[in-house]
Amino acid sequence: MKAFIEQMKWKYVNFESGCCFTGTKKQMEKHFDDDCAIQEINCPFDNSLQKMKREPLIAHKKTCPYRLIPYDHCDDHVTPCFIFRRAHENACPKFPVSCPNKCRQKVPRDEVSDHLKKECSEELVGCHVAGYGERVKRKMMAQYEDDSVKKHVKLLHTTLDNRPRHCTLKSNR
Repeated sequence: MKAFIEQMKWKYVNFESGCCFTGTKKQMEKHFDDDCAIQEINCPFDNSLQKMKREPLIAHKKTCPYRLIPYDHCDDHVTPCFIFRRAHENACPKFPVSCPNKCRQKVPRDEVSDHLKKECSEELVGCHVAGYGERVKRKMMAQYEDDSVKKHVKLLHTTLDNRPRHCTLKSNR
């Protein structure tokens, strides 16, 4: 009986909709699952609720707002749908953000700390002379150093003059 059913020719369930397929039960199941152009199926992308016939699905996959596309700033794939794309941008470590010091640089989110420590022209940096404690913007450091040479030399003299005498005696021996 099973062999008879397997060999019997079947009309497909979409016959009334225009599908002309006839074949064995196994062939029909394959046709239903993989091939029938007029079979209604769900869009394969997450969050998409759209149903359509298989035939236009190929074109739909290229334009579906829920399809995954490579993201510009990292190796992730995101949907072009505004809400999901915006959510990724708000969390993506590689998304360029404006420098918090307003130096007009755009820096990947995960590199802001390094930018501030090493590059940002608006970041306050400390004077290189120990004990002076002055802080100026990085972009002004060269000018500050030029303008402060006399102050720095004075500070060094004061430091040397205030050393205990026994340090001086030891160094003279």
